[in-house]
Amino acid sequence: MKEYWWKWGFPDQHHTCSSEFTPLKDTLASRWNMPLLPRALAIRPFTAPAISDKKKELIRDTFANITTKRISFSEDTRLRHSLSKSYTDLLKLTGKEPFDVADAVITPISTEEVAYILAQAAEHQIQIIPYGAGTNIVEAFRIRRTVKNNTCCIVQLQQLNKISISTGHLCVTVQAGISGAVLENKLNEAGYTLGHFPTCFEHSSIGGWLATNSFGNQAVRYGGIAHIVRTITVATPQGLVKADLNAAGWNYLGPVFTGSEGNLGIITEIQLKIRPLPRKKRWIEALLPDNSAGLHILRALLQQDIRPVSVALLDNEAVQFHHLYDPEPTNETEDIFSFIRKQAEKLLPPEKVPEQPHYLLLQFEEYEHGISAWLVRAKQIIEQHHGRMLNRPNIDHWEKLKYQWPYLRDYLFEHEILAESVSCHLPWDQVEKFQKTLRKKLSADPFFLKNKGLLYFNTFSYNEEGIFTETRLMVPDLPGQELKQHDHLLRILSAIAIQHQGKLESVHGTGQYFQKEYFLQLMPDQESFLKMLKQKFDPKNILNTHKIPE
Repeated sequence: MKEYWWKWGFPDQHHTCSSEFTPLKDTLASRWNMPLLPRALAIRPFTAPAISDKKKELIRDTFANITTKRISFSEDTRLRHSLSKSYTDLLKLTGKEPFDVADAVITPISTEEVAYILAQAAEHQIQIIPYGAGTNIVEAFRIRRTVKNNTCCIVQLQQLNKISISTGHLCVTVQAGISGAVLENKLNEAGYTLGHFPTCFEHSSIGGWLATNSFGNQAVRYGGIAHIVRTITVATPQGLVKADLNAAGWNYLGPVFTGSEGNLGIITEIQLKIRPLPRKKRWIEALLPDNSAGLHILRALLQQDIRPVSVALLDNEAVQFHHLYDPEPTNETEDIFSFIRKQAEKLLPPEKVPEQPHYLLLQFEEYEHGISAWLVRAKQIIEQHHGRMLNRPNIDHWEKLKYQWPYLRDYLFEHEILAESVSCHLPWDQVEKFQKTLRKKLSADPFFLKNKGLLYFNTFSYNEEGIFTETRLMVPDLPGQELKQHDHLLRILSAIAIQHQGKLESVHGTGQYFQKEYFLQLMPDQESFLKMLKQKFDPKNILNTHKIPE
């Protein structure tokens, strides 16, 4: 089935999600005393700037080694590859913001061709934008023409889609254009898994994961994408580079390219660690009196080397949110959290049922060695912090829920609601301070409509230094000020995260949204190092122009 090119996923999934999200939308409409009617989101008529015959000839001559069939000047192709799934691009599609369209879309079929394209582009001062699956949710890439780089070509990587599985070495070698879902299906057929599942898993490419330093929901035990990489092959304007993270001594090139957001080169091939599929998955669910109890539980698990694969710690606002939004109700009239609440009321005396429950979910995987001792001790730790275990018949709800956010964002956008999420890493002792400061700031902010906005937090991973938290916010659009409202709220969020020693780039790159804030965190020598790398690999500045301030 063909994906939407201008919003998330497949048409049938949007149709299904629309009916699932309606109760949430209706409740928000009541809370905000607004009708929240669907806006007309038919794609406005576009006329991409015509490409002159002279420019077409220049591009064909520049990339003469690429067959003409794989250089497209089609208005439709250029348009589809010049926009992504970011909130800003949604505004552009509805006519609320202007945007630029690339001059051509080039489709290489090998690493060598990508290297050739970059070398030729550098020689002729042509701006290059890599295109994997086109999600670009943090706007890591954006067309920005300059006097020197007035011609822009998109390098479409989806023909780089080869997979080679080596079970003997427990690794898989993939080209960068392959999607995460396709790779995982191939591995599962062979009895293995990559174990990396970011929110954009279904519709994003492996090269994109590396370029943005993706962080999946099984990172508690297996780490982010950077932790499962063995080698990376990168085409740069200066030639091919292969970074071997298993080489003797410390190899700096792996960390340099992981999370570089296409600023230094285009990742074309990656070798990744794989592992056998687990024999069994085990789950623990609990209601907690407050968020502090959840943080203490996670820290105790870490200190006692009890290693769940994934975690979800939801605050009370998130519990209420999921009470309204549930892709798979337990029955026709009852959602998951209503069911959980009833379980708690059956199992516990009234005084033990939290008035504003927080929710903890732990997932464990069992291989050749049993994990019973971990499960027993984890439950003891939860009880020591006044948590109460719950049992639920079907955990598939969570498996589906973790990929639903982008669909929900699009659905709410269609009803004039701004929905955005930002993830960051925070030190253990700063988490609750960050949440309190952000709530206070937004409650008085006119762009958040003060008490009308919905804000909640989900802790989805942790390590020795701190926790990885996702902040989600929803608020009615301000007509005529949609982009200003969006950018203003994200600036507040990022500023407060930095104030509390948060790291925005630790989870999913910085993109255009947090570029300024990222550089404010850097020491002078760190910024100088980045500029040195840029000069080394891309001295003509043809890749991700404006990413590093001059």
